[in-house]
Amino acid sequence: MASIAAQPAVSETVQRFLRQEPKLLIDGQWVSSSGGARIASYDPSTGREIASVVDATTRDVERAVCVGREQGLEGLLNYTETKSVIVAL
Repeated sequence: MASIAAQPAVSETVQRFLRQEPKLLIDGQWVSSSGGARIASYDPSTGREIASVVDATTRDVERAVCVGREQGLEGLLNYTETKSVIVAL
């Protein structure tokens, strides 16, 4: 089995960013989750937790979907287009 090379330390800029409260982007604004829970994200090569993301509640998702529908966004983007928007963020 091949070994995985040692990973470089995370820069202070990245560490500072990761310490910020994770939020959801709804209606063009970064908002806190109505539930406050987080989901851990792990580096698969080390098993070390590297970040956590917001665990959106049903209420958060319903709000985002409602805003999208109000703005006429329902069904406008296919998978590739959606991915490019997310990557751009």
